[in-house]
Amino acid sequence: MDNITLHKLLEKIAGGDESSFRDLFNSFKQQVYAYAMHFTHSVPASEEIVQDIFLKLWVNKERLAEMNNFEAYLYTITRNLCFDYLKKLAHEHALKVAWSRDAEMSEENTESVFQYHHYESIIQQALDQLPPQQKKIYILSLYQGQKQEEIAESLHISKNTVKVHIAKARAKVRHYLIAHLTGFILLLIIVTCLFFH
Repeated sequence: MDNITLHKLLEKIAGGDESSFRDLFNSFKQQVYAYAMHFTHSVPASEEIVQDIFLKLWVNKERLAEMNNFEAYLYTITRNLCFDYLKKLAHEHALKVAWSRDAEMSEENTESVFQYHHYESIIQQALDQLPPQQKKIYILSLYQGQKQEEIAESLHISKNTVKVHIAKARAKVRHYLIAHLTGFILLLIIVTCLFFH
C-alpha cells in the first residue's frame, strides 16, 4: 500500500469508518503477527497481541490521520507489547533490565490511557468469569506461553482436555468482550473470526 493510499485510509478511519478499518486490518495483520512471533515465539501470545494492537488503534483512531509514519508507529507498539509479554516470562534480572531499556512506550494522552486501561479491566473481568480450572489453563497458555503438552503434563490431564478448555475459554472471553465493549462489536468480529478462526 503506497503512502497516499494509506493516508487516505487513515483519514477515513479517524472519521469512524469501520469498513476502512477492516481494510487496514487485512493489510497489516500478517506483518504484525509475524513481528510478534519473532519476539514471543508463542502463537497464543502473538494472536492476543495482534488483537490488542488493533483494538488500541481503534480506541485512538482520531490520531491516525495525523501520523506521518504509520508503519513505524505500528511496529513500535507491537514491539512494546511484545516486550511487556517477555517481561512476564523473564526470571533473570539482567534480561529484565535489558528489555526495560529497549522498551520505550509511545506517548498517549490521558483519555487514551484511561480507555485502554478500561479495556484491560474488561479483559480481566472476562477471565474472572471462567471456571477456575479453565482460567488456569487459559492463563498458562496465553500469558505464560506453555504448550498444550506442557500444561497437560503439569496438571495431569490429557492434551485434548487442555485443548477443549482453551477453546471454550477463548470463546467465553470473546463473547464477554462483545457484550461489554459497546462500539467494538464489529471490530471484535473482524479480529476473532476473520483472523483466528
